[in-house]
Amino acid sequence: AVLHSPRLEALAAAFEDLTHPELRYKDLLETLTDLLKEGRVEEARASYVELTRWLRDPKRGGFLADFAKAKVGSQGERTLQKLDGLCGVDGQHLGRFVGSGGGPP
Repeated sequence: AVLHSPRLEALAAAFEDLTHPELRYKDLLETLTDLLKEGRVEEARASYVELTRWLRDPKRGGFLADFAKAKVGSQGERTLQKLDGLCGVDGQHLGRFVGSGGGPP
């Protein structure tokens, strides 16, 4: 049985939020590449949705948080828009990278 604890979930989310957004973006690309190399398209889609949602969420220290806007302006959102154009907003285009040596460039 899996124990459900809102407090532990909040703590885990807070620890995730300590990760710099640029590192989370790098992690996203590495995760996608690894999953697609293994042909695990559905898991890649789920990871894409989860991580891009985190990157965009200013309440969770996301890519568009105030410090990122101050540092790089709207570059973060433009980067995510390009990635969405390549992968699909919900990762629906990720399957085209299977067998091509990995994930998006």
